[in-house]
Amino acid sequence: MKKNKNKVLIVESLAKNGCHEIINSALVVMCSEIFGQISISATEEAKKDIKKTLSKFGYTKIIPELKFNPYKVKEYKYHTLKRIVSAIRDIQNLFFAKREEVVIYTYARIISFITINFLNLILKKKILFIYHGNLESTLNHSLGRKALILLFKKGKINKNIRICVLGSSIKKNLDSYLNRENRKRFFSIDHPYFFTPSKSKKKLNQKLILSTVGFMSNSKGLKELIRLSEFFKDNVNFHIIGKVSDEINPADYPGITFISRKGKQIPRERFEKEIKKSDFILYLYPKDSYKLTASGAIFDAINMEKPIIAIENDYFKSILTNNPIGYLEKNTERIKKRIEYILENNETILKEYNKFIENEQKLKKKFSPKKITIDFERELKKNKFITGWAFS
Repeated sequence: MKKNKNKVLIVESLAKNGCHEIINSALVVMCSEIFGQISISATEEAKKDIKKTLSKFGYTKIIPELKFNPYKVKEYKYHTLKRIVSAIRDIQNLFFAKREEVVIYTYARIISFITINFLNLILKKKILFIYHGNLESTLNHSLGRKALILLFKKGKINKNIRICVLGSSIKKNLDSYLNRENRKRFFSIDHPYFFTPSKSKKKLNQKLILSTVGFMSNSKGLKELIRLSEFFKDNVNFHIIGKVSDEINPADYPGITFISRKGKQIPRERFEKEIKKSDFILYLYPKDSYKLTASGAIFDAINMEKPIIAIENDYFKSILTNNPIGYLEKNTERIKKRIEYILENNETILKEYNKFIENEQKLKKKFSPKKITIDFERELKKNKFITGWAFS
């Protein structure tokens, strides 16, 4: 921890069962290089996940200096009630935060944002919202979309509030939703990620293994995956490694191997073990997705040094333009042709395959928490959230 007067309160009112463990822990590491004191208000499960992740990646020395304020989360039948309780927790943390603390919300719902934006007219505290996933889901919901447009386009974001998004393409895509004054409240940094050394395969499996790693649902490309699995049933194994939506019954899809049980997330160790077996990581998200969301799933491929086959989207293009790590295609039909090409040229594509792996090794350095801390601190200083330069 840096010795200075800068203090931060990190608020994570929702995460549990391994959710957001990487981004939350990476944020703690970054803050440890900038702030002299870190307090964390989070669920008991999130506290355990942060400690476990920090230990796993060699940041054990940080843990004793963290001031946790954990609490237990009840299971609620209705998601709306869960969101309301989460918002109440967010607002409580704002009131309890010390005047000298920067308050960082890692995953605040729109109801929290609107309420905190209003309350801060009186409280005048330095607040940073980090949005890595829920802006896009909010804008896809009619009521949430209206609320955000009302605030971002026609309203006014409090002058002591800043919003950080994880990717330059996201900030660019947000511009159409923002008025001129509110644009000043936004900044972007890259998505930090913990990377581990990986022994990359130099050749492909005799029977190709293509795996998905992100959350799988009907809206995340399940129908496309089913079509591909039926077309290539004799010469490609398709695996779903990530968490599966409750709406999916694995027994209905015998051509696909489901690694995780329905609605359950497998342990990280098992998750990485299954990725290692794969030849390519497959992303079938709709082309217009990830306009306002940073994809943590792409970093799972980079971490394990697995080339990808994906439908192109703004976020993937923005981070992979100079360092291609696989094939970005315009649609599922083009992906089908790409798989056919790989099957027909299994040996001859190895040179290109290994070049993709080399690029993934470069990206590991670019997206490390230490590298991104420099940009994060610069933005905090620029916005007068901290004093002095802590990082060296």
